[in-house]
Amino acid sequence: MTQASLHADHVSLDLGGQAVLETVDLAFAPASLHVLIGPNGAGKSSLMRILAQVLAPSKGRVLLDGQPLADRPARQRARLMAYLPQDRQAAWPMPVRELVMLGRMPHGGTVEQATPMDWQAVEQALERTGVSGLAHRCITQLSGGEKARVLLARALATQAPILLVDEPIAALDPHHQWLIMELLQQEAQAGCLVVAVLHDLSLAARFADRIVMLDGGRVVAEGDSPAVLTAQRLADVFAIAVRVEQDHHGLRLVQTGLVP
Repeated sequence: MTQASLHADHVSLDLGGQAVLETVDLAFAPASLHVLIGPNGAGKSSLMRILAQVLAPSKGRVLLDGQPLADRPARQRARLMAYLPQDRQAAWPMPVRELVMLGRMPHGGTVEQATPMDWQAVEQALERTGVSGLAHRCITQLSGGEKARVLLARALATQAPILLVDEPIAALDPHHQWLIMELLQQEAQAGCLVVAVLHDLSLAARFADRIVMLDGGRVVAEGDSPAVLTAQRLADVFAIAVRVEQDHHGLRLVQTGLVP
């Protein structure tokens, strides 16, 4: 897999006179699963939209392999980066397999013009997200969790070296949450740069190579799970009392209550 790196270079965002992000300076390396965490309103989704070039920062820039990402043609950016937004809406009532094929459009793939390579990418994405059995169903007939996995399959079908996913497990049952986290981990191990927004701190601790904690639009901590997910920091940022334990599987977080 082709590898690529991203850098949020001193990015700030003001919306309606309010600071949403303040001087965020972060480097995202390939072959790693980076997880953004933070309370509601911390700026996680805004940062993801800026990385995906859906939203322009008020200050700063996003660099791809050291060069301004905004300078690249849109089609080239679409081949290099797949983005799953928090909003899980599907624009048209279409069969699942055809919807996933939309992920091949940056490579010129359409249902009518699809190559065997395009169809192979689609079938692999359907299988990996566990939705092959839904391939002939209409997207509007699916549950929220099924739809979430289909839209992730569309992003995977692009086979881009950068994968940005905003709350990819939010609508899923525990089995499929774990399945998708393993899938994201596998993508990173294969060389992909993966950035995910998560609210489940335990899954972040279990799977992330690197965690970025945001609060009030600022980066308050970054590093591996033990460095970021301390009891004091979780109390300060999330107002929760947590017992942090370490076992052979890694870091375990046991919430014991709320912090007044």
